Amino acid sequence: GVFFPSIGSLLGKYLPLSESSFGLSLVCAGGPIGSLLAGSIGSVMVTYLGWRWVFVSFGCLAILWVLIWRQFFLHKKASGVDRLCLEKKFESIEKRTSKRASDTIVPWGKLIRQPGIWAIMVVHFCHNCMYLNLSSWLPTYFHESFPDAQNWIFNVIPYLGNLFGKVIGGHLADTLIRADFSLTFVRKLFETLGTGGAAFALLLAMYVNEFWQALFCMTLAFSMAGMSTSGSICNIQDLSPTFAGSIAGILGVYLTGYILHATGSWQVVFQITAVICSVGSLFYIMFGTTKRIA
Repeated sequence: GVFFPSIGSLLGKYLPLSESSFGLSLVCAGGPIGSLLAGSIGSVMVTYLGWRWVFVSFGCLAILWVLIWRQFFLHKKASGVDRLCLEKKFESIEKRTSKRASDTIVPWGKLIRQPGIWAIMVVHFCHNCMYLNLSSWLPTYFHESFPDAQNWIFNVIPYLGNLFGKVIGGHLADTLIRADFSLTFVRKLFETLGTGGAAFALLLAMYVNEFWQALFCMTLAFSMAGMSTSGSICNIQDLSPTFAGSIAGILGVYLTGYILHATGSWQVVFQITAVICSVGSLFYIMFGTTKRIA
C-alpha cells in the first residue's frame, strides 16, 4: 500500500528529468516480473501440489525477503569510502530541497484546485480500472472461454508484454525528452499509447474466436498499458516531486464481477472497460500538464 506513494516521491527528488521515465519504469517492472514468476511457477505448483502451496510458498518468500532486507540493507553501515561517495553524490540534490518532506505541510487546497492533478486522478482511475480488471479476471476469462488452454501460457505471456512495454516505453520517453521534445507532449503521448492502446486491444478482444487471438489481444493490452508508466504516473513527479505518490483502487474489479453476474458476457466487460479507458485518456489529453505546482 505504501510502496507506490513512497517510490514516486523518492524518484521524483533523486532522479534527473532525463532519467525519470526509465527509472520509474525500471522500478515498476518489478510488478510484471513478480507476476511472471507467480504465473509460471504458480501454475506448475497448482497442477502438482495444489493451490494452497502457492500461497504458502510466496508468503514464505515475502517473509524471507523482509529478513534479508533488514539484515543486509536496512541496517548495513557503509564503509568510510562508500559513505563519502554517497554523501558527495546526493549533496547537491539535498541542497536543492529546501525543506524535508516530513517538515512540510502538504498544500492540499492548492493541489486539489489544479486541473493537472485532476487529469492524473481521472486517467489513473481509468487505467487502474482496466489493469486490475485484466490482472484479476484474466485467468477466469481464459478458463471459461478456452478451457483447454494451458495455464502457464496466459499467466506468463501477457505479463511479459507488460514488462517490455514498461521498459521500452521508459527508454523511448527519456530519449524524446533528451531530444528536446516538450515534456507535456511526451507524457500525453505515452499515456495515450498506454491507456488508449489498451482500450483498442480490448475492443479487438470482443471479436476473437480462437485462443491465440485472445492471447494476442490480452498481450497487446498489457504491453500498451505498460507504456502508461511514462505518462501520467511519471507526470506526478513532474507536478510535485516532494508530494508525488499514487494509490491504486479496486472498484473496477467489483464492477466486472457485477457485469458478469448480470450479463454473463465478456464482450460487455471489454466494451465498458475500453470506454472507461478512452474517457480517461481523452480527459488527460485535454487537461494534463507538466507545469510544476509544489
